[in-house]
This record gives sequence, C-alpha cells and structure tokens, in this order.
Amino acid sequence: MIPAVFADLSFDAARKRANDEGRVFLVSVGAKGDAACDEMDRATWTHPSVVARIEQGAVAIRIDIEADAPIARMLVVDAAPAIVAHDRGGYVGHVDGPLTAEGLLAWFDEIGLGKSFKERRENEVAKNPQDTFRRLQLASTLHREGSLDAATAEYVWLWEHMLEHDPKMAPIRHSTFVDSLSRLVRAHPPAREAFVALRPASPPSLDAEDTIAFADWFSLNKALGDDARSLAWFDGHGARALAAEWLVPALEAHVEPLLVAAERWSDVARFHKKGDVVRRFLEQVGERAKVHAEIAMVSSMAPPGIAASTFAFTRMGADEKLRATAHKLCRALRAAGRDEEAGHIAAAAKSADDSPEMAAALEGRYVAPSPEELLARAGG
Repeated sequence: MIPAVFADLSFDAARKRANDEGRVFLVSVGAKGDAACDEMDRATWTHPSVVARIEQGAVAIRIDIEADAPIARMLVVDAAPAIVAHDRGGYVGHVDGPLTAEGLLAWFDEIGLGKSFKERRENEVAKNPQDTFRRLQLASTLHREGSLDAATAEYVWLWEHMLEHDPKMAPIRHSTFVDSLSRLVRAHPPAREAFVALRPASPPSLDAEDTIAFADWFSLNKALGDDARSLAWFDGHGARALAAEWLVPALEAHVEPLLVAAERWSDVARFHKKGDVVRRFLEQVGERAKVHAEIAMVSSMAPPGIAASTFAFTRMGADEKLRATAHKLCRALRAAGRDEEAGHIAAAAKSADDSPEMAAALEGRYVAPSPEELLARAGG
C-alpha cells in the first residue's frame, strides 16, 4: 500500500498544486516488490517527522519506475528508490537509494524543504555565488516580493557578470532578463539610475566590430524605455550597419522589431535581401512542418499524466511564428515595391497554413496573440 503521505494526484496536477502553493514538488520513484522501496514505505515515509515536514512544505507523489516509465525517464531516474525535487524555479535536488527517516530529513534540510522560495534561492546563491540562473531567480523573487533595493543589486550583478560566468545566458540576457529589468526600472527610480549609469551614451564605433557591446546597448535602451535612441542611431548609420555582416544578427534582433512596431515597412524590407528572403521563408515553413511532425510523434507516446495542452501550445506557437513572419515580410516587401517576392511568400504561406488567421496575416490584419491567449486556446 502506498503511504498516506503521497497525494492521490497526477504528475501535472501535483506539480501545479505545488507551484500554486509555493511548495516543493517531491516525486518518489518506487518499484513493486523491491525490498528497499518496501522498507522505506514501512519505516521512512510513515515516520511522523517526515510526514510533518512534507505536510509543511511539499506536495509529494509516488510513481512506479515501470508503470510510469516515461515520467521516470523525463526525471532522469533509472533505478528505484529515488526522489526528485522541483519547485516553481525548476530543479531543486535528486537523491538515489534507500534512506532512513533521519537521512531523508537531512536531505530535506539540504534542499530547503519548509523554507520559502526566496529563502531557498538565497541559500543556493550563498553556496554558489556564480550560479547565474539561481541569481536570476533570486532577483525575480526579490522584485516580486517588493525588496527593490536588493533586487536592483542582483540585477546589476547579473548585468555585469552573467556572461563572465555563463556565456550561454546571452539569449536570456537580451530577452526575458531585459523584460524583467524594464519592469524594475519603471517601479524603482534608483534601479533606473543604476542602469542609466551603466549604459554608454552611444554604442561603440562600427570599426570596433563589437557585437556584444551593440546588443547590450540596444537592450539597455529597451529596458530604460528609450528605444527612440536606438532608432535614431539606426537612422544615422543604417546603411553602413546593414552592410556589416557581423552586426546584422544584432540589428535583426533589436532594431527590426522597433521598425515593425513603428510600421516603417520600407526600412524593414532593407533587412531582407533580394534572392534570400524567399529562401529563408521557405526554410521557416519547413521548420514549422518539422515541429508538427515531432509533436505528432511525441504526443502519441506521452504518458496519461502529461497534458495534451502542452503539445497544442507548442504547435500553435510554431503556427503563430510563421503567420507573424508572413505578415511582416509581405507588408515590408510591398512597401518597398518588391511585389513579386511578396507574392511568392504569400503563396508558400497559404500552402502551408490555409487558415483564416493566415489569410488575415497576409492581408495586413495580423495581431499577435499573447502567451496567455495561446495557452487558453490550447486548453491549458
């Protein structure tokens, strides 16, 4: 019999409850007939102190390593007994092998079970100050809980050091990090002052070929609500900048969206070379088809506990990405008098996605849905 400490919930339902309540999500992986698992059920999972700690700070479920093999593989567990812990910030800890009640309680202390999400992040950062992912989570938590001076200090540290310790953070630095920073500087004037001081008055010379410095400058302009500065620089240097192949990816990521938002379609067309724009769009059509095929394959093998809305959300995201690109390119190319290329793209878009939404996008009536709207459509 499964010990009463384990909630009678599916994997997704238990994870949602833990996240909603700010608790740790514990997954105990067991095996029928295994002596070590049976002994833990008898003496460890029923121990009053263990039960009390779980009731205080966790939502725990039991899965079977064979019956729930897809979930076990997702958790990177290949033997039982094992325990995996997550919270709303992601992975917290993993322990293999049988544990006594005393051993399990010690592990609970190690992962911070019973402490707040903020306390767990603070402890993790104290143990490893260079862990940029945990520091990012801590900064977000401090901001959310109103500790704005402390949040500012974390954001400043991250801006100055994140790439030094983890170069793979570059995509986050220029996307979700900047979005979070933008909210902080609007809410807290000292944060704005700190980042104004960190931003150079202008980007480096084009002769320096410093892609990172350009991306940082554009991103700080965005965070500080000063995109007009980026557009003014482009208006003065656009021709030379677009001729610099090393800079084009940064311009596509940081300047082109500003031109789209301002409906400066002829300028948008300058980013898309003749003879190249149709080929690149066809590649995106192929990428969307690949996503659809992979989702169809994976969803057919998914365990019952994995919500179908997860797959629908991913599929719809690929659809919306293609519609947004088709809308942008057709409007830009037509504004620049490049009707033949616009026609090729419209035909390929209709062939791939013959939906009313794509038709609206090609007619210039595209409005991007929010992630929340997509999730609602997916049934999540």
